[in-house]
Amino acid sequence: GGGGDNREREWLTMAAVDHPNVVRLFECHTEASCLVLAMEYCESSLGRVLEAAPGRLPPSAAKGVALQILQGLRACHSCGVMHRDVKPWNVLLSAEGIVKLGDFGLARTFSGEDAGKGRPKYSSAVATRWYRPPELLYGAREYNSNVDVWSAGCILLEMLAGCPMAPGESDIQQLGLVLQLFGPANEQTWPGVSKLPDYDKIIFDDDMERHPLRQAFPLLPSDALAFLEVVLQLDPAKRPSAEEALRHDYFFQEPLPDPPAALTWLAEIEA
Repeated sequence: GGGGDNREREWLTMAAVDHPNVVRLFECHTEASCLVLAMEYCESSLGRVLEAAPGRLPPSAAKGVALQILQGLRACHSCGVMHRDVKPWNVLLSAEGIVKLGDFGLARTFSGEDAGKGRPKYSSAVATRWYRPPELLYGAREYNSNVDVWSAGCILLEMLAGCPMAPGESDIQQLGLVLQLFGPANEQTWPGVSKLPDYDKIIFDDDMERHPLRQAFPLLPSDALAFLEVVLQLDPAKRPSAEEALRHDYFFQEPLPDPPAALTWLAEIEA
């Protein structure tokens, strides 16, 4: 379809990544003024599952889906691609129980040198609000691939809790909900935060009422809570990479992550 620039970017970024947990691009051609992408077909999406399934996913299933999401992100990041719009509707499910990251229309390429001087400025208007990390809510123009890791953590929590972590109706409300869960954003908790473009535009009281994860979501399994407290850190410098997240004890503890063959039922859930 339309959105030529996004389509071209999607084609270029998808062509860079070849991994079972990333939707495969078969071909790309132009029709009239449109760039048409032919991609592999997936039966369903996690968005559809979460909308249709009453309540929470079984812990082993949620862990199996999260494992595949992070494997897909690790593959993207190792190829220099930030997805930047990881949300349940962009997590696709095949009939074989394979989880695939799709919709790379907001993706951006980056390189190892981006960590140094002269790195490109990115847009903060990415990632659907509920899954958008706090640095983007504060308008950060320089960030790295662990923006996607925050989003993956939000999705895991939603699968286990049966509701979105922070369903803000505006960016300011979104940030307020996130800070209630994870504490104040100041130079002590997050060095450098006061230099972000929108930091002074959105003032929250440092002693605002707190609802830490374990209090706000008391039904979260203890192994998942320990993992989420590592992944969902306000300060992006403290947040693990996808590679580091995959090495966390969470994925090696009982219940073990369901393999794809045990996740085929997800693609059969009707909206």
